[in-house]
Amino acid sequence: MSFREKIAWAAFISTVLVWGSYFAALLLYNHDRHPPFTFFIAFIGCIVVQAVLMTGVAIAGAMASPGDARAPIDERERGIARRATAIAYYFLISAVLVLIAVMHMGIDLIQTIFALFAVVALAEAIRYGAQAIGYRRGA
Repeated sequence: MSFREKIAWAAFISTVLVWGSYFAALLLYNHDRHPPFTFFIAFIGCIVVQAVLMTGVAIAGAMASPGDARAPIDERERGIARRATAIAYYFLISAVLVLIAVMHMGIDLIQTIFALFAVVALAEAIRYGAQAIGYRRGA
């Protein structure tokens, strides 16, 4: 498994775990009132946790195979990244359009903000997952 494939899998898994747990906690919260400010603080915490996780994985991967980590990105890797970004982009645009339609049906501002957070996190998970699968398939 190449260095970039390891990074893609780690990014996908950490995104699903960190943001999945964040939004699961948000969904389990009592919705009779607005989510407390602690969910905004937890959002910042999730960003920090994911950054620390990915930094650790990148350092460990680079130490395990320093030559692979320093290798320039080739055309195959650029193509994989381009396809993964396109897939995530189409999901993101579609989800935002659905969210705009739902906003007009009575969703309040705080719920809209959290829904936007969720859409962006899910789009990133899709991008990382598509990259990891692209590396695995060798496309």
